[in-house]
Amino acid sequence: MVYDGVRGRVLLFGGVRLSDGRPVNDLWQYDGRVWRQIQDRVAPPARGRFGLAYDAARDLLVLFGGVRDGRTLGDTWVHDAMAWRPVVSPRAPAPRGEMGMAYDSFRKLTVLNGGGASPETGMNDTWEFDGLTWQEADAGGDLPPTRSGAMSFDPLRRQMVLFGGRVSLAAGSAAPTRVTAAARLYDGITWSVLPTRETALPRQSEAASIDPLRGVLIAQGGLGDSGPLADTVFLQRPEDGDGDGVPDRIDDCPLVPDAGQLDADHDGVGDLCDNCAAVSNPDQRDLDRDGRGDACDDDIDGDGVPNERDLCPAAFVAGRPAGIAPTGGGADDDGDGVPNECDPCPRDPADDADGDGVCADADNCPNLFNPLQLDGNGDGAGDACQAAVRILGVAPTAGGDLRARVALGDPDGDRIRGEVRIFASANLPNIALSAADACAGAFRPEGIANGGIVYAFPQGGSPVLADADSGVGCVDGLPDLLIADGECGAAGTASFSPLLVLTRAAPFSICIEPYPVPGPRITLTVLGYGPEGARLGPAGPASLRVPYDQSRLPAFVDLAGLPGPGTYLLQLTATDGVTPEVSDSLFVAIDRQRRLYFSLQSDPALPAAGEAVRGRPVPGQRR
Repeated sequence: MVYDGVRGRVLLFGGVRLSDGRPVNDLWQYDGRVWRQIQDRVAPPARGRFGLAYDAARDLLVLFGGVRDGRTLGDTWVHDAMAWRPVVSPRAPAPRGEMGMAYDSFRKLTVLNGGGASPETGMNDTWEFDGLTWQEADAGGDLPPTRSGAMSFDPLRRQMVLFGGRVSLAAGSAAPTRVTAAARLYDGITWSVLPTRETALPRQSEAASIDPLRGVLIAQGGLGDSGPLADTVFLQRPEDGDGDGVPDRIDDCPLVPDAGQLDADHDGVGDLCDNCAAVSNPDQRDLDRDGRGDACDDDIDGDGVPNERDLCPAAFVAGRPAGIAPTGGGADDDGDGVPNECDPCPRDPADDADGDGVCADADNCPNLFNPLQLDGNGDGAGDACQAAVRILGVAPTAGGDLRARVALGDPDGDRIRGEVRIFASANLPNIALSAADACAGAFRPEGIANGGIVYAFPQGGSPVLADADSGVGCVDGLPDLLIADGECGAAGTASFSPLLVLTRAAPFSICIEPYPVPGPRITLTVLGYGPEGARLGPAGPASLRVPYDQSRLPAFVDLAGLPGPGTYLLQLTATDGVTPEVSDSLFVAIDRQRRLYFSLQSDPALPAAGEAVRGRPVPGQRR
């Protein structure tokens, strides 16, 4: 939650709902009277434990990273009072959650520090964001890796204050940690520890903010060593920190004694602390931390190449020796004339042509705006640009044939081609009733070179599908196939096993993978199972294949060529010629029908338009 001083409102984004533990991605504003939700067509993925700041100079709400379903994120989004948009930067902080992040209104930068990529790791790097680009700040300082602290900017003293948090006591992911009550300060150049009395309990995950009129940090609650805290603590500092007789609130050098208050360039920064005393630079930006402000530095990024000859004059890389890149900016991997160090997409010469914040070399729809990169089937092609096909149902016709209702489409309007395929299904006997011919009767899916699958449903036990060799000992007793519940596109590596207990009502999908040498995965459908056996498909090559093109399905296919009555798997494939082929399948009982007709229809599974929010909504409880 942050304050938008331009419009006089509080902004709240995302978090984790207390009611069900799910992350959300809604954006709300509070004007002092009511909460109102800000509706956006595109929003960042839901998350918790992210960094959020309001950049008053650029009127931007800045979001970075966070955690979603146990995975740390490293994306950057900004909201410009009109809409959310992702930001691509040549350099950016590593994915993390629980970082400190706040806006520095003096230097007009968003500052990020610390956080962690997992509960066991902590970071102590510092980054700055100017609304377009992240830059790593070479600010070592005496600051251990810290996560879950509260960071806020003190405008009176022009310092970032980081209070509390969990700190690492040594290097490495297994280093011991402790909760602290320490206050650390960042002045745009380095971090330092502020000596304080031990009057506040150590804590993490507290709520805290600076009172800008009094320069006092106020912290509420958090988690202490013994559990939740409910106290309020204040970090109060002297009104004249440098002891020069001028209160910090009006001191043009609040951290350097400057009784004379001379300011030759009239930029609001006294001569004794001005890094460009003869050139007006009220934000005191010093990218390379060499003591010379960017406004008067002939080599802003400190790479040894003067600004006028530097192809990337403001591409600071912390720790890089001067002179290592003779023309500035280093290599140009994509050949677009912009060196990697200042190229937002160093391996994409079009520099994110669709403007979705994902460079083409990593974009699953490189020519279509899709910042969320949704990929429902996990095949690497985004849902926003991939053909879609759905069999809505098959029913008998009045003339004694069958008719399939099909939805077919492509989000970006490409013409679709594919095939109508009909496969036989296979019946797997229950080997618990008789295991004599288990190996000979094992089912081998089409495209699998070795091994097979057997089905067992022992009396009093659970029904299972299993790799035949390891389950029955057909050859060497070692697994040849692994099985996972669900379609292959959604199956993670950890979900595969030589044995799958069947707990869901049929029909449902399973995924088969060769083992120990991985090969192409194959999705099968379990049509049904019970004490007598199980039925799977497809079994063997297609009994019937009919192509179609130009998004026009055939009027019908002739069923006379099928082997005979039985349960068959109807499959429709679809591709736009650019993205991978997709398909949908449905088991169909075919007896004496002669033809299968097709009707194109709209897909009722598409989400309906959202309804207007009525009454006075408020954001739900979250953390």
